[in-house]
Amino acid sequence: MINTKRRFKKTHIVIIAQKFPPHSGVGGRRPYFFSKYLSELGYKVSVITGNYPIKENMIWEADLSFLKIIKLDSETLTAKKKDFKNFLYYFLENSRYSILNRIAWKIGELFLPLDFNDRLDFNEYKLSESLGKIDYIIASGAPWSMFEYGTRLKSVSNAKLILDYRDPWCAVNKDVYLESLNNKGFGSFFIKKKQLSLERKYLELSSAVTTVSSSISLNCKKILDRNNVHTIYNGFDQLEKTNNNINILNNYFNITYIGQLRKEQNIGLLIEALREVLIRRPELETKIKINLIGSLISPSSLIKLITKSSIKSIFNITNFIPKKEALSFLSSAQLLLQLSYKNKKGIVSSKIFQYINSGKPILLVSNNEDIMEKIIRETNTGEICKTPEKIADFILNSFTKWENNQTLERKVNKEKLAFYSFKNQVDQLDKIISDL
Repeated sequence: MINTKRRFKKTHIVIIAQKFPPHSGVGGRRPYFFSKYLSELGYKVSVITGNYPIKENMIWEADLSFLKIIKLDSETLTAKKKDFKNFLYYFLENSRYSILNRIAWKIGELFLPLDFNDRLDFNEYKLSESLGKIDYIIASGAPWSMFEYGTRLKSVSNAKLILDYRDPWCAVNKDVYLESLNNKGFGSFFIKKKQLSLERKYLELSSAVTTVSSSISLNCKKILDRNNVHTIYNGFDQLEKTNNNINILNNYFNITYIGQLRKEQNIGLLIEALREVLIRRPELETKIKINLIGSLISPSSLIKLITKSSIKSIFNITNFIPKKEALSFLSSAQLLLQLSYKNKKGIVSSKIFQYINSGKPILLVSNNEDIMEKIIRETNTGEICKTPEKIADFILNSFTKWENNQTLERKVNKEKLAFYSFKNQVDQLDKIISDL
């Protein structure tokens, strides 16, 4: 329901986001749909973001006419004072990929500001004057400097601040924090201590916290010791629904993954399962295609694992491609592939929401009980497979149905699916704002 009182008063929300359309990066989708649906609810929305160069294949055509957008240039530390910090920053910029660079990077994490390699020229006084009265600030992103900027703007505007975790801060999870200290040695102790101290500071200055998963919310509650922490999922938007009339690679049974692979994802389990598929039915080597769209920039160890395998011929690995082309691959797929993040909890790939809205069955290769399993189970949009045998069974059963022109569609729980729409998620955000 639209809050007509709020529409009349035009409550002003400022969203601070590292990326924003026309940049098509994952980090821009969440703040964009926040701004879109908050505007529809009657809020006045302004956005502060970085003026980053955009490659041609990273452009996202989105309606921005309803927003005031302020784009900030990157801050060049070397152009300011000549002191130790600027010397160190200059050294880092000019000694990339060397051993000295790795050592200096650790020193930089201790002495330089957050995101010292990607700072924005953020002047809270000028911004406050330019934006006028601000009622709420939503600082959204992989936390770091976005939270710092939100805190600084709050200090000169008296607005209420919502910190929105798109990713977990590396110091927020005690187990990850301790594991990092053990793996990286004594120097990491001071870096993590600095990060945890800053995180506590920003959390305590916030009016509310939102995160992309319940496990991140739980960790924030442990630090804050209060309950004003909420989970607002990355969702799907109907405007992004795939065009099922677009088809490519028609001669293959297509299993498609879209996005960069992460070292935490178990590609080895998938390779083992595909070997099992070809042992059972060798002729499928020329009939199945595993499309890894946008994965060429993944860690080289993962790519080598694929290219050195005996089944490398069934893989099609591309670099990032324009959004429309990626949607074509998604539309042409018979199965959509997602891999869990091994023992890391609370990471929800944003593509999972586009997957569940596509109408295509999902194959989740998983070895943990986490949020992506929960989403797929309750919406009944795919199969969760934890062993090579189960993965192979699902692929072969799906291929047989496809070969015999049988439908692969599942009986989706539409009520649960609707819950994960961005519109529904922003309705919950509206309630959080109303209660502050």
